[in-house]
Amino acid sequence: MESNALQQMMDYLEEYADFLEDAIQAQNDKLEALLSHDVTIIESSVAAQQNLAIQMEQFEKGREKHQQEAGFADKTLAEIAQELEQAAPEQARRVLNCQGRMSRAVEQIKFLNSKAMRLVETNLQIVNMGAPPVDNLETYTERAKKIASSSGQSIFQAKV
Repeated sequence: MESNALQQMMDYLEEYADFLEDAIQAQNDKLEALLSHDVTIIESSVAAQQNLAIQMEQFEKGREKHQQEAGFADKTLAEIAQELEQAAPEQARRVLNCQGRMSRAVEQIKFLNSKAMRLVETNLQIVNMGAPPVDNLETYTERAKKIASSSGQSIFQAKV
């Protein structure tokens, strides 16, 4: 285990924890966007969420790389802290601190995401209540044809 690689891993874990804590605000913003029912704000929120997902994937790949370089490939943060406890107790505490921060942030993100999903599901149910039943699609199509044929020229046939 190279101490420089360990230091870089520690710095990276703290940066990753900061990112996850910042992502909580992004989840709050998404929830507020859904509550606003403003399509523009919702679209902006969706774009931000896509960007967040890409960043999270990059952070995870970076974590794996840094762990491997420090000699901790395929280990959990708890296992890393346990290995460091004797030789580097301060580093072990930093790893456990990062693990706690990351776990709390992920739990909060999951909670807010769950609330947003329930809100979306509720809104979809409300929208579907006002929509015509799908099993009656043929009747709806026939009615639309009658309306279109009774109105004379369609807008596509009119000369402008």
